[in-house]
Amino acid sequence: MRKVISLSEIVELLELEEGWDEVCATVEANYNEATGSLAVKLDSFVRPVGLLTAGRQLTPPWLPRPDTVREFVPPNEAVPSAKHIFQRWMQKVRHSIPSSINLKPVESL
Repeated sequence: MRKVISLSEIVELLELEEGWDEVCATVEANYNEATGSLAVKLDSFVRPVGLLTAGRQLTPPWLPRPDTVREFVPPNEAVPSAKHIFQRWMQKVRHSIPSSINLKPVESL
């Protein structure tokens, strides 16, 4: 088993009355060279931004449930396939955010 990627990305920043929150998506992908199988574990969480709340993670009910995607791919396709699956997951996480929350794009910081 070989680790292909392990990432955590900020999907959106939320500006709430109590401060800023980051909506994050994570991926852990492993490739089994003996079977040619790729296992991609996907998750998401919300964390407050700030020194006093560092390390605190929340999982509001509107976030998608964690998922694992399995595919059979050749070794040279493991990384691109895992990244593609993660891109789709980030879109799913982004689309799960309720429209009633005041969003600020990451670029505005």
